Amino acid sequence: MLFHFLDLSIYRVSDNATSITAQGHSESVTMIPTLDPSRQPTLSPTSPGSIPSTPENLHIEMPPQPKFGRFLNDSSWPYLSQDIWYELVDNNQTFATNSDGMEQWLLPWLDKAPWPVTILEINHNDHHFPSHIISDSVAEEILRHPKLKWFYAVNRLWTHHAKLRPLPLGLKWLHKHRHPFSEYKHDHVRELSQWVGTTADHVKQNFLSQHRNRSSVWIRPSSNRVHALYNKSINAALSLPRSQLCSVLKEAAPLHTTCNNEMMNAAEYWKELQKHLFVASPAGRGLDTHATWEILLSGGVPIVPHSPLDPLFDNLPVWLVHDWVKEVNPSSIIQKAKEFIDRVDDFHFDKVFAKGWIEEIRKVAFGKE
Repeated sequence: MLFHFLDLSIYRVSDNATSITAQGHSESVTMIPTLDPSRQPTLSPTSPGSIPSTPENLHIEMPPQPKFGRFLNDSSWPYLSQDIWYELVDNNQTFATNSDGMEQWLLPWLDKAPWPVTILEINHNDHHFPSHIISDSVAEEILRHPKLKWFYAVNRLWTHHAKLRPLPLGLKWLHKHRHPFSEYKHDHVRELSQWVGTTADHVKQNFLSQHRNRSSVWIRPSSNRVHALYNKSINAALSLPRSQLCSVLKEAAPLHTTCNNEMMNAAEYWKELQKHLFVASPAGRGLDTHATWEILLSGGVPIVPHSPLDPLFDNLPVWLVHDWVKEVNPSSIIQKAKEFIDRVDDFHFDKVFAKGWIEEIRKVAFGKE
């Protein structure tokens, strides 16, 4: 199904964007992007959790920022990306940063914060929290700090801290660089709007499409040369190498499994996604994958290993498994297809898009949960 492209040129860099230090790169800039106020969810001055504007609290020192690319005016809206989180922060109660050097600067920065703040860790490198960059001991101190309200992290590894919440990885936008806003998005946004649509209703329509094989599991082409940055012993589904997944599922459900080892162009890939109800989405370097969010956006059901990221998929059509061999078989495929189709009205397809997550995080960050 094709949808007409919507005019998404509604973003700009705020005239009063906070300055940061440029890093001497030809594509670096010195401003943090913000969403156009006409489209950004806002709190009124009297909203619960809002902070009154008084001379004492008009400014919080900015945390260190990564180098930004030159495409600041280029948004992925309405689709999920790591860059989209910069359109959420207000640099007053919510801040975005990355993990570079965080072990050294975050605790002193929190010590100086005049009130509790929410941190969003922007991640273009498959890092986890905690990780080799942030030790367990420092992560514990950060999460116990009284000036930290919430910490959102892509690929969080802990579930025992209430302040630590998972952040979706979103779609893949970067192919050559690893800095925010370093590659052009506009053309891909236009293509996505034509291939899968721009709203939760479009995703729901694709989910229910009669052209989708409801008893098929597709294993998409992917690189098998990945070094996992997490503990693969969490369960059998995570420990199975991606290179073995096709043969394992072919043996478990030969009439239901389709493997594709040849690389596809983007149009072919998105077309193929819409042919199958189920698409395997094993973890790669990180626990979360771009593929999981691509599958959801196409209206499919990703089959994903259980992990500390499970809450990301609450109210979304995601099949979580502990073991590929024991749980994905002909009878379970048929049963799960019926379960997911019967529950279609329970799913929050808005959480496939940026808007659903921005609204949810704002409610939490501003104390309106």
